[in-house]
Amino acid sequence: MKNTNNTKQPKLTLKERYNEEFLEKAECRRKALQYKRMHVGQINTDRLEHMIKLLYQVHQNYYLGYFEASCTLAGSMFEQSLMILLEEKINEDGFISVKKSKDGKPYYEKITNVEDLAQCNIGILISIVGYYKMLPHNEYNLAKTLQNIRNCIVHDMLPKFSLTNGYYQAEIKINLNSNITKVVKIPESEIKSRTTGQSSIELWSYFLLTRTRSLIEFLFINRVKKFPPEF
Repeated sequence: MKNTNNTKQPKLTLKERYNEEFLEKAECRRKALQYKRMHVGQINTDRLEHMIKLLYQVHQNYYLGYFEASCTLAGSMFEQSLMILLEEKINEDGFISVKKSKDGKPYYEKITNVEDLAQCNIGILISIVGYYKMLPHNEYNLAKTLQNIRNCIVHDMLPKFSLTNGYYQAEIKINLNSNITKVVKIPESEIKSRTTGQSSIELWSYFLLTRTRSLIEFLFINRVKKFPPEF
């Protein structure tokens, strides 16, 4: 007999969906991270609101142990943040300039609309942001590191961390077509005080979450409000 009851069933709560041990681990990750909840006010656009929602999803996946998803979402969130800034600059100035090269000679190409901007990969977006000095030297280098890590994620080439001289270290390729590498370091003291696990994928998830978040806070420093965390 066909069920004629069209009443919508309520969504399962976290406690109904997961067992106590699973939730306890998630709560330990949340407490260890010691973060403040970010919120955007009325002066911000729907695009920025969407980016903050991505941040929430990054946190939730990290807490619940879905580290691969957290890493992927962190890359998408950072790309969105760069897109938002450059879209705003196009709206203000009418265009942005992209440095390119032809026959070994540099030249600048103008982007005047969001559609063309959307065709740029994250490496080009970072280079444009660097050209307009939206990121100081240290923050720019971190942005490039996040780009390199994202490339490794896409190609399933994330290396493992090893503990050496007080740092968890991993060597990543700067360019997947060459042997040029850089070393990503996280102080052991930071890991002990702000995370609960030591598997490589969890450390990558932690690194991407915290470093991407710090860059977003820097880029939108006058727009983002912070409140005590929610779970």
